[in-house]
Amino acid sequence: MKRSWIAFLLFALLLSVFVGCADNGTTEDTSGIGESDSEAVESGGTESSEADESTDEPSTDSLFAEVVELKNGKMYCIDTAEQLFAFADAVNSKKYDFEGDVVLLRKDIELNPTDSIDDWAENPPEKVWTPIGSKAFPFKGSFIGGEVDKTLGYIQGNKSINGIYCPQSKSGAGLFGYIESAEIGYITLGKGLILGPEEGKFGDSAAFAVEAENSTLHACRNYADVYGTSASGIVGTSRRTELRYCNNYGVVNGRDAGGIVMSNEGSTIRGCLNKGEITATRFAGGILAHGSGYGASVIASCANHGNIASEQVAGGIVGFLWEEQSLMTVLDVINLGSVTVNSNTSGDGEGDSAGGIIGNVTAVTIDGLGDFYLKGAVNLGKVGGNVQCGAITGNEPKKADPTKYVDCYYLDTTVSGSVIGRAVAEGELDSEKTFKPLIDNCDWWIDESLGHIYIVHYFE
Repeated sequence: MKRSWIAFLLFALLLSVFVGCADNGTTEDTSGIGESDSEAVESGGTESSEADESTDEPSTDSLFAEVVELKNGKMYCIDTAEQLFAFADAVNSKKYDFEGDVVLLRKDIELNPTDSIDDWAENPPEKVWTPIGSKAFPFKGSFIGGEVDKTLGYIQGNKSINGIYCPQSKSGAGLFGYIESAEIGYITLGKGLILGPEEGKFGDSAAFAVEAENSTLHACRNYADVYGTSASGIVGTSRRTELRYCNNYGVVNGRDAGGIVMSNEGSTIRGCLNKGEITATRFAGGILAHGSGYGASVIASCANHGNIASEQVAGGIVGFLWEEQSLMTVLDVINLGSVTVNSNTSGDGEGDSAGGIIGNVTAVTIDGLGDFYLKGAVNLGKVGGNVQCGAITGNEPKKADPTKYVDCYYLDTTVSGSVIGRAVAEGELDSEKTFKPLIDNCDWWIDESLGHIYIVHYFE
């Protein structure tokens, strides 16, 4: 009897505890925890893993003007500055890298009015641009200017982004920070300011991409001014990337400065043009500031019209080629701008030089690595300064092999002497500045209306 009474009391006690928990809102507390988790995810909190974020597609309703299904992937259409900023945020917040997709800029847009652009360095405009993509999370899609086509998906056609103001960030300074296996085409950067760090501080700046790897850039044009430690008019560091018909018209200024590319590692630069003023304290080049020693590189059918100046090394096409450079080919190039080096070196300035095509080549043949090859180079620009100067190259390369320098010409008024190439008189050029058959198997002409130089080389 006593045990039954005790059992009854225990049952009653357990029942009261259960009822009490229900009355105290245990169910509501559980719901509240779920809401907190959801808010954390929406605000970019740490509750969501980076891997999950990278697989989420962007919201089509709020970010883009239109989304079109393609045979492979999707096409996200941008019509406004707000949508462009939202696209950048989708990548920079590590939500979506757009791999396999197309981001189509359908209209010319303005990020900031440019009437006060000369004061932006001290009085920045309202909207500050952050480069798209980082090394940890690069952009991997296609960013194209054009129009929607119901049959083809889209038709490429040049579109402009005006008024970009981009100061230095963790990803450098430029429209894109880091792109990988990506494509950028038919985009014009209008007047703007891309502002890297002062010399002595790390940071690269470039109009279109600070770093590009295994990517393609074509028909890109830049009118923005670019400043930085390492600066360029199109791409900063180019690794195994192809640049075709890209033009720079903006000022480029840095320790190392290139009209099209700052540093080239196994890439191809073809049919590109620079008309901007390029100024550097170390290496300056109308097309490329300097090459490095990683894989075969090609510069072909390129032209420089801009004035090139440096305190150490400058070249109308290429500034400096490292001794480790392997398999570098410079083919069918022309320089029409002045190249000047006035050395401010406290020492004797040994190694400082200016060249109409290449400022300085430390070696042209490295055993076991490959050969440097220069063919069809023409310099019409003045070369001068207080350093060693050459109409084609600024120095006499080590291990120079005359068979590696073919069809190189320069005007006899460009510089007093040259290690490489043959001088031609003004009378050997016709009134349209088209070379007569001086160069075997080559034709040269400049199409100013299109902004490109077309140099055709017929291979034997």
